[in-house]
Amino acid sequence: GRNAKSLDEYMQLPASQYACVPMPLNSSLDRIRGTTDQFRLCVPPMQLKSPGVPGVEVRPVVMARVTVEPDQVVIFSDSCILKGSKIIEDIGINDFFDFTINIYLTWKNEMGDRLITARAEIDVDLD
Repeated sequence: GRNAKSLDEYMQLPASQYACVPMPLNSSLDRIRGTTDQFRLCVPPMQLKSPGVPGVEVRPVVMARVTVEPDQVVIFSDSCILKGSKIIEDIGINDFFDFTINIYLTWKNEMGDRLITARAEIDVDLD
């Protein structure tokens, strides 16, 4: 339509204009109140099962900052909290790891060929 944006214009929108749409599989994405570039992602719950052991539910919650640069969008987080079954809290699992992720979104908009590419760098250090 007349108001359609090019891919370049779309990818250059400031994070403050990002809409938080409903997410699938009991996950959620919300802007952190009072910020323009910080978001909270609740990953869908995962069931960890081992024979002879009761199942454990794990649900990561990630706080992330979005930075829009001229040639890429960068999503950064060093905050991941594991929630879920009572045992997750009881053993204090969140005290035993450090987490960092950088996601780089780049795009190509040439001669009708539109493509968005994501590259992720994930670092988890366990104590």
